[in-house]
Amino acid sequence: MNILIVGAGKVGSTLADYLSRENHNVTIIDNDDEAIHRASDTLDVMCIKGPGAAPSVLREGGAGEADLVLATTNMDEVNMLCWGPNIPSPASGTWPTPRTWPPSRRT
Repeated sequence: MNILIVGAGKVGSTLADYLSRENHNVTIIDNDDEAIHRASDTLDVMCIKGPGAAPSVLREGGAGEADLVLATTNMDEVNMLCWGPNIPSPASGTWPTPRTWPPSRRT
């Protein structure tokens, strides 16, 4: 899977580490130099420095082609804006169908 993680803090880095060990293609976006350098030096992931809510940065990170986008910053506003222009939204008519787990059984 191609996975984009916005936010290279403790949660984002831990997820990136786990997912890259599972042989997923992981890209991390963060605006903090230190966080990006730490992730680049210790993880087998692609790192992009920039604001995670910026559409151009999301496109550079492959948000439109990603199978999964995880927003793990410490700012709710940024996490909500990570649903960039190339990501399905209710207005585009391509919003993913909500799923529940476990699936209900209908008889």
